[in-house]
Amino acid sequence: MRLPRERMMAQADEMRDRILQLCNTKPRTRNELCTALDIGDKRCDHYLDALRAKRKLFSRQIGKYLHFLTPALFQAQYPRYVLPGDDPDSLTPVVNAPGHGADWARTMTPVKVGEHVVQRWSSPPSRWATPLPPEGGVISQDHQLRREGWQVGSNWTTYLDTQPGAL
Repeated sequence: MRLPRERMMAQADEMRDRILQLCNTKPRTRNELCTALDIGDKRCDHYLDALRAKRKLFSRQIGKYLHFLTPALFQAQYPRYVLPGDDPDSLTPVVNAPGHGADWARTMTPVKVGEHVVQRWSSPPSRWATPLPPEGGVISQDHQLRREGWQVGSNWTTYLDTQPGAL
């Protein structure tokens, strides 16, 4: 039978408080916490991840095991070190990048025509169109000239003349 949501939330809060009490006295490993609280590994990982996300618990490699401790205990045992979340080098940098398709999405420009304001939508450029670099290769130059309306001769016959046994 499943417990009501409020009771499950209360049990989870109680378990997180017990983990914080245990980790405030001395650094504890995950196995020590599991045996002290009589819970499984997955449940313990869930609680530890939630506490670390809220920055109520920190982890530190001591020897070959990962130990968990509260910020107060961390500062008491390692006064020379900065808390991991306060170190600017450990923080993820904020990147303001344009959203997906921002470079090819249509844009709306309000234009006043007489007394009325008209919305003009620009036609979107092709998503894959790229401006040709100068001297961008024979095929690219031919393509660009054909797009501009020039008559471009074919080099296929010249190519065939250089091949032995062609046609």
